[in-house]
Amino acid sequence: MRYRAFGRTGWPVSEVGYGMWGLAGWTGSDDASTAAALQRAVDLGVTFFDTAWAYGEGHSERLLGRRIAANPSKTLYVATKVPPADFRWPAHSDARLPDVFPPDHIRRYTERSLANVGVETVDLMQFHVWNDRWARDSRWQRAVTALKDEGLVRAWGVSVNRWEPSNVLDTLSTGLIDAVQVIYNIFDQNPEDELFPRCQALRIAVIARVPFDEGSLTGTLTKESRWPEGDWRNRYFSPENLLPTLERVEALKAVVPEGMTLPELALRFILQHPVVSTVIPGMRTVAHVVSNTAVSDGRALPSDLMAELRRHRWVRHPAPWSDCRRFLRDGESSQDGCAETGGGEHLDGTAHEFRALAHPEQSQRLPAGLRRIRIESDAEVPHHQVQDAALAVEPDLQPVRLGVAQRARRRLLQDAERRRLHVGREALVRAFGLHLGPDPRGPHVGFHEPAGGGGQVQVVQNGRA
Repeated sequence: MRYRAFGRTGWPVSEVGYGMWGLAGWTGSDDASTAAALQRAVDLGVTFFDTAWAYGEGHSERLLGRRIAANPSKTLYVATKVPPADFRWPAHSDARLPDVFPPDHIRRYTERSLANVGVETVDLMQFHVWNDRWARDSRWQRAVTALKDEGLVRAWGVSVNRWEPSNVLDTLSTGLIDAVQVIYNIFDQNPEDELFPRCQALRIAVIARVPFDEGSLTGTLTKESRWPEGDWRNRYFSPENLLPTLERVEALKAVVPEGMTLPELALRFILQHPVVSTVIPGMRTVAHVVSNTAVSDGRALPSDLMAELRRHRWVRHPAPWSDCRRFLRDGESSQDGCAETGGGEHLDGTAHEFRALAHPEQSQRLPAGLRRIRIESDAEVPHHQVQDAALAVEPDLQPVRLGVAQRARRRLLQDAERRRLHVGREALVRAFGLHLGPDPRGPHVGFHEPAGGGGQVQVVQNGRA
């Protein structure tokens, strides 16, 4: 394994790192295989591991923590992320900083990540979404400075929204950001235009993510590729994206050198750029670890091949299918893939309130016309002390009697047509900006418009919304 300086921090990190989203956020993962793959990576010299609270609501962080504890003599660098408080990926152009990264939220999730990983200091804490309009806002600046001064965080970074590599340039000039994580691969070469020169001038580390374009650059996808229900790749590789992607992959296969695989070519292309500090492929098996780390041998691609790969640049822009906009509960529910829910909006409607007990064995109390809204238990996260809840909306829901505004009814129907929408009690609280609820009888969900307006969806547990 070869090592590169991690920007101005000077940390010697492995040029092939480990991206951990797939270990807890995609279908087909199991902890035993994950542990074996992580340990093999450590044995082969991988020292940089990128995770996030959102990857299984801390599960990925805990998996990493176990490997760190099992290798006390190794220097392993931990990079994780603060999720947006409104649980929306990516950050919308009109999003307000207080709704996405309020100071108390930044601190709370930093502390949660520290507990999950089992360390006293996290090497790199990153904002999981970003909008450059927030660059000069002193609230996030004071929050990150305080956590750094207290020794809880060594360095701060930004994970840039998909296909928006310039949406961080002003923020970098504040001097508070030590690293940028950005999508960079054979197709997505846009970071080379503005972001990479700025990072080079400011000595900011660059983490290249999505080296295989979510799997297309492994060369294994076909027109029939599908994943289990709830896997977000079904959304990303919808026909609108899958078919043109396959055409470009086929064209790229024609230039892969003899004796080299397409994934190897993809990684070598990225490592050819001197500004890249580390590339973080997802590796869910030992075989993936062995093949991906093998590219760290210092062999450069010939100039004529690099010139050819430049011609495969694909300029793309954010689209409805291109990102994972999901409801995530604030640390207490399991997630079920991604759903475009419009989280963060207040529901406008007429005055009405309903409640349904969260435990599936207890009878529900719903008004007529709402029989197809139900609350279900989800006990897949045993370490939580409260009962996890999931709101499932049936496709044929007719919420006319609820009196919700037409916009809200249409949103519910759209969500239901995609898949069951799983949300925990705090997800609704966070997503819809709710207030305390007075009902002490246990978890319930409610819709209510107070006299002053501003409809609210509420889930209450032990008297707290």
